[in-house]
This record gives sequence, structure tokens and C-alpha cells, in this order.
Amino acid sequence: AVVSTQSGHYGRGSDENTDNNDGQGPCKMPEIIYNGKLIEEFSDDDGKVTHGKYECDEGFMMVETNMKDHGFCREMDFSYELPFCVEPAEWSDLQFELVGGFRKMPNSGRVKFRYVSADGTEGDWHTGCDDHFNSPGAGAVCRTLGFNYGKMIDPPRRMRPIPDLTFGITNFWCYYDDVLPSSPSCHTDDYGELGYPICVPDEQLAVSCFDVWWDVEVHFHMKSKRKDKMFCPVEIEKEGIKMKTKKMGLTVGWGGLNKNEGGEYVWTPFEEGTHYESRRFSRKKGFRATFTGNMDDYDCFACNVYLGDIWLNPAAIQANHNCGMDD
Repeated sequence: AVVSTQSGHYGRGSDENTDNNDGQGPCKMPEIIYNGKLIEEFSDDDGKVTHGKYECDEGFMMVETNMKDHGFCREMDFSYELPFCVEPAEWSDLQFELVGGFRKMPNSGRVKFRYVSADGTEGDWHTGCDDHFNSPGAGAVCRTLGFNYGKMIDPPRRMRPIPDLTFGITNFWCYYDDVLPSSPSCHTDDYGELGYPICVPDEQLAVSCFDVWWDVEVHFHMKSKRKDKMFCPVEIEKEGIKMKTKKMGLTVGWGGLNKNEGGEYVWTPFEEGTHYESRRFSRKKGFRATFTGNMDDYDCFACNVYLGDIWLNPAAIQANHNCGMDD
């Protein structure tokens, strides 16, 4: 499928905010954008302004942000990403397709693009040269395609260059990783405009798109017929790829849980040789152990997974135990 993002020739993507914020937090959305205006402002639960909805003046078309007709403020540096408005003759829709993906890399491929004018006129398909290309730029392409994130890749041998396409852009990079290619914080040069450098087909842009940057899933359970067998399967996804956990150097911490008078569970860590005996790691069942203590000493059991000293599964805390659903 072809997906797209609007682009134009003017706009203001980011500005350092001033101290004059009327007590609404570090960011106060600008009331005026290029050929448009703010119509509604939004705040978080603490009352700090986070984003605003804009509309174009009559006769102009909007170049949207990743939040459509909303502009937003970045908490990390209080810069803005704002939509802007241009005349229909200056507006265009930038469409992308990925070519050459395969089963192990289904959301990856070489990048081709074209422009579609406001009147529906479609330009020719082109590809881009990867000179100075960066991962924020890849993220901009992937957000246009409907994904949350993206990264630039060195295409594998089987992801061959797209045939019969000329280069259309080069020096494509973005400063922020939350934008579309039409953002003023992104940069491109028309290929050949500078007279150099010359790119060969192997230098066509290639990206990998994904929705999950980092996720760890842990699901503790005990074998139903033999309550002393503990299992802690773990799945790790990074940048859209399921990791092979067996050789990652992961370790597991087993423990028992008891509910205190306040209704909260208190963790008691287990020691190998005293509370359990480890069993061989299984690709399907994950970490395994045999509990050797007294089952009646604990209300339920749990496991935590670590990489070195880093606890990997705090977000999966609801699934790392076998406590009852009513607890």
C-alpha cells in the first residue's frame, strides 16, 4: 500500500521557548503559525501545556505534524514541532513504499518515494541516496508508513537495489526522532543539485520499521500436577526483532510472595541450594527450577529476569507471579 505525508516549502519546526509562559509550564503553544492559528491548547494532569490544535487561514492547506493538525512541545528541550500552512500550489503529498522485504524482515526494505500535488497530479517514483542519512530520518519515513519507529539499515544481499529508478534526493537527515519528513527539522538536497557526490544503486536508502522499541515479557507459572516445578519463560523484543534469549547472559531471581496486613505482597528472594535447584534453560519454557522448600510458607511464587544488575521486567510485574486473580 502507498501511504503518505504532506509537505510544503515553509514552516517553523522548533524554537526555544521564552520565560514568558504565563505560569502554564515550560511550553506555551504559539498562537500563530505560518498562515494559520491556534484554536485549542491542551495540558497534562499537572497543568503543563503539552500540545495544541491549529487551523489554516482560509485558502491555505496544512502541512501536518506526526500529530496531524496538532503541534507539540518537546519536554527534553522545550522545542516545538508545529504544523504550517501553504497555498495549494505549494502543497504536496510525499508518498513512500518499501521494496525488497522478506519473511525475517517483513517491515524493511529499500525506500522509494514520489510527490503528489494538491490537484492529484502524481510525480515519478524515485529513490534516495544514503549519504548522511540517519535513523531519525528513517523514523520519519516509517512514521509516514504508519509505524511508531524506524532505523536505517545496511541492506542484506537479498534486499537488492530497486531497478529502473533514478535518485531523487540525497543528504536526507532529521534532527528529531518524532517528526515526519516534511518537518523543518529534516533536511534533503535534490540529487545532483550540488553536482556531487555520485551515488550508485547499492547506496539506495534502506530502513527497518517497527512499533515496539523495547519490551520484555515474563510469565511465571508452576506445573499444575507437580507444584514444585517453577518456570519463567521470557521474551525480549528490541526494535521490532524477537531476541534469542538463550545466549544473552540473562539470569533469573526466584522468590516467594506473602500478603501483608495492608494487602500488599512482600517479596522474599530465594537462594539456590536452600529454596530451589536450577534446571537447564529451555528455549520454549525459559528458566526452570525445582522448589525444595515448604510450599505452605508462601502465598504464591514469582520470578524476575536480569541482565547483569539491570532488572529487565518491572513493566511485566503483573505477569511474573502465580498469585490469584482476586488478589
